[in-house]
Amino acid sequence: MEYTFTRKHKMTNDSKGSECTRAWDGINAKLARTLESIVEKKHTEAALAAYIKKVIHDGSPLPKNHDMIFWEYDAPDTMPGDARCDFVYLPTYLMVLSMAAAVNQYPGLMGISGIRDTLSRGLKACTGRGLAGAGFDSMSILLKNVQLFTRAGIKQFLAEHPETCPGFAEMFQKIIADIRSAYHQGRHIFDFEQDFREEQRETLAMYDAA
Repeated sequence: MEYTFTRKHKMTNDSKGSECTRAWDGINAKLARTLESIVEKKHTEAALAAYIKKVIHDGSPLPKNHDMIFWEYDAPDTMPGDARCDFVYLPTYLMVLSMAAAVNQYPGLMGISGIRDTLSRGLKACTGRGLAGAGFDSMSILLKNVQLFTRAGIKQFLAEHPETCPGFAEMFQKIIADIRSAYHQGRHIFDFEQDFREEQRETLAMYDAA
């Protein structure tokens, strides 16, 4: 299986900004396809083990908090909030979920050196924004991210490995509870008068069926 994560594209100046973001969007798309293929059980245990070892190697501790590991494309302090959602947090979500989905399929992969620590600190990094977006699309991104985590099997992973990151597990359960409460109380309008009734329903149905 192909390993596509890279930090070779850097935001060196404004003139290369659009070039970098196009490259980063492309990498995100490839990482998402890889995650989907793992969830669909298209890879052998040996192939997944080799992939996970590369993921572990490329994790980068946050300089200000080494309890968090990210797979960012460039220094977070060079980006505005919306860009950090796309190019710091999203690749981190995809890499962490790829490991978790692989372990769901082959529990023996938890024996790989460094995977427990990397998953723990990676999930801790995933709490940084509470899975929400920045600015006007905060709720839209939140619901999309909850669906991403649910499709990847985070419910199973947390049930089978509750000790990995209790902080993330607590946060995720609160997010689900908040979505459920808002839906049943008829609170559907967020993000500058957008109606999320259907997205709330789909998110809860997906989580309950997982």
